[in-house]
Amino acid sequence: MTNDAKTQNAERANCADAAFIAYGKAKEARPECSVGEERLTDLLTDLQHLARREGWDFDTAERLAAGHFPCEVAEEETVVFPDLLHAAKCALADLEGFLFDYDIDPTDPEQADVPAVRTVKELKATIAKAEGDGQ
Repeated sequence: MTNDAKTQNAERANCADAAFIAYGKAKEARPECSVGEERLTDLLTDLQHLARREGWDFDTAERLAAGHFPCEVAEEETVVFPDLLHAAKCALADLEGFLFDYDIDPTDPEQADVPAVRTVKELKATIAKAEGDGQ
């Protein structure tokens, strides 16, 4: 495990914890939202309300975060060619987010020739091969 990545992820968790605690203090009038997953659920719901009010696309942010998280966690692990494999996984997560944003369905046979769809398939195959899951 790389210490820099572990430190960065610990700092990320600490920032999130500070926001989580501040949110809990702001919601003290609602004790039912005062613990763990219940407070997290309420925070995520309230963030959706904020995004809606501000005109932000919460679903896109959530999807991109879901793609970034495994990339950030993978930074802690040592693998063969870690930088290249990590970059491929992050590129794949970002590209899949763009496909969704442009209403491109990689499972639609009619869109199989879209260059980005071909790139997603090639990246998935390459990543599987690098991880020993492919041939």
